[in-house]
Amino acid sequence: MRITTILALAALITTFPVHADPASSHALNNFNRAMIQVNEVELACYAARTELKPGILGDRKLEPEHIRTALSYFYYRNLAECTESAVSHFVLNAAILTSLDSDKADGVAAGIALITQPHVSALQREAEYLQLPSEVRDYLESIEELMTPFHLSSASGLLPAAGDQGHQKEP
Repeated sequence: MRITTILALAALITTFPVHADPASSHALNNFNRAMIQVNEVELACYAARTELKPGILGDRKLEPEHIRTALSYFYYRNLAECTESAVSHFVLNAAILTSLDSDKADGVAAGIALITQPHVSALQREAEYLQLPSEVRDYLESIEELMTPFHLSSASGLLPAAGDQGHQKEP
């Protein structure tokens, strides 16, 4: 999520009449702080990503589609786990705000959809990942470098060349 997206969303949601209920104003302030916290945590997670080194998959030969599925899954899962606490706090504050001020419901719903998108992607990728053979998943889950946030661009070096379609043995 980009800081400009957060700021645009905040401007949309934070327009509040001067005569607003004090509880609603307080809920809005908490919501805005939670939104900023999500952004700060997300930036820290992205900054902490590591580069995946060639060879981390070891000498095991994996099907190219298994590698793609696993890399996508671990990428989204790691970033979702890194931001989970801040996103949960944001969603709680969003629910409180909409319960106190139903006029904000549409703007808040848009914010929730935007901020939770990486978590939705992680869930979608997990469903694909769980379709891999269990021995492949067990092997991949033993690779420590895949368990922390990483640069997705560095993962491209782990994929076989486009013309390399030879049958590979399963782990």
